[in-house]
Amino acid sequence: MKAGQTNPGFALGHATHYDWRMASELALAQVEPWFKQHEHKANLESQTGKERTWIGWIYFTTAFASDAEALLQHVIGRTGIRNWVGCCAESVLAGAAEYLDEAAIALMIGTLESSSFEVFSGRRKSTKAMEAANRQQATALLVHADPQLSDLSELLDELSERHERAMCAGGICSGLEGNLPQVANEVLYGGLSGLVLREDAGIRRGFSQGCRAIGSRHEITRGERHLVRRIDDRPAMDVLLQDLGIHHDLEHRSDGRSVIAAIPKDKLQGGLLVEISDPERVNQSGQVRNLLGIDPSNGTIAIAGQAKAGWSLRFCTRDPQAARADLIASCTALRESIEEAGQTLLAVVYISCLARGQHLFSQAGLEAQWVQHYLQAPVLIGFQANGEIHENQLHAYSAVMLAICDSN
Repeated sequence: MKAGQTNPGFALGHATHYDWRMASELALAQVEPWFKQHEHKANLESQTGKERTWIGWIYFTTAFASDAEALLQHVIGRTGIRNWVGCCAESVLAGAAEYLDEAAIALMIGTLESSSFEVFSGRRKSTKAMEAANRQQATALLVHADPQLSDLSELLDELSERHERAMCAGGICSGLEGNLPQVANEVLYGGLSGLVLREDAGIRRGFSQGCRAIGSRHEITRGERHLVRRIDDRPAMDVLLQDLGIHHDLEHRSDGRSVIAAIPKDKLQGGLLVEISDPERVNQSGQVRNLLGIDPSNGTIAIAGQAKAGWSLRFCTRDPQAARADLIASCTALRESIEEAGQTLLAVVYISCLARGQHLFSQAGLEAQWVQHYLQAPVLIGFQANGEIHENQLHAYSAVMLAICDSN
């Protein structure tokens, strides 16, 4: 069990225990003293003259997947808070704690302007009452997604269109191969769920890709499904070997093992990846995907994504140093934007790739610790995802930050 964290806006509780009831009791014990001190804030006029409503986030590891309904009803009964969002994940984050391969729960509670958010899911559409009472434009959507969705990109774009083109940010549930529960005021399976966040919610977004580029950016001139045939109108493998600095004599060898053996290992500590970008998504981050294979016989490369002609492509790799540097830069930029707007950071929802965290940085909790330090975040909650959602696109090896702020 770890101690909870509190600030004037949010409180965090988290615990490990093999029994869901005991774990939830330990987590609730950390937030309840703060909750009782601030309970009067719910449904009362704030300093801005707007009503506030309690909301909670809850993330739990797969050990409690089958107990999700009982767990949710228990925290609702103990707190009286009706608005809850969250999901099941292989690893959950709470402050600088990173719980992987153990039974753990993390929960965060606080208040937001009543008109600034709405919980959504496949069963909960936007209400007419909310639409009539609130004319604010949605600024962001926090999305939890089922890993079995095959049309996620299209669903994210449709969801964004329904909410004034507000951008989706979040992650895919991770863990068991079976159905993974999501929480959106009730326990759900499949589809999308989360929060519609409007201007008064004070949301600002950050994103860290964490990869190191190899060579320059190119254009895919011929692609079929996951196969990149030609880049810059040359065989794709030729461009790859050129960017890797491999001697020209190897470029036309038919022995794939010789080509692989010639790749400089010091450049590829974290594997060989590609960043692909849709030219129609102007000023948006590219998608990083694994490079799956090379066919020296025809110069084709295979990637874990769609290879579309006209898209840009850049080879890259990842290592702890590059990922840490990019994360620090992203946190610093986000913090500066908050300060320039005259806002105060209250809490952060942080969603990171399963391949990051302890797997990348060799120590549990380091990643969240850096985020809290460089973003100066009083409270942090989140999970490690099977894919991260940023600006309506599915990413990998990345980290998404939703900063909840309040005006001074």
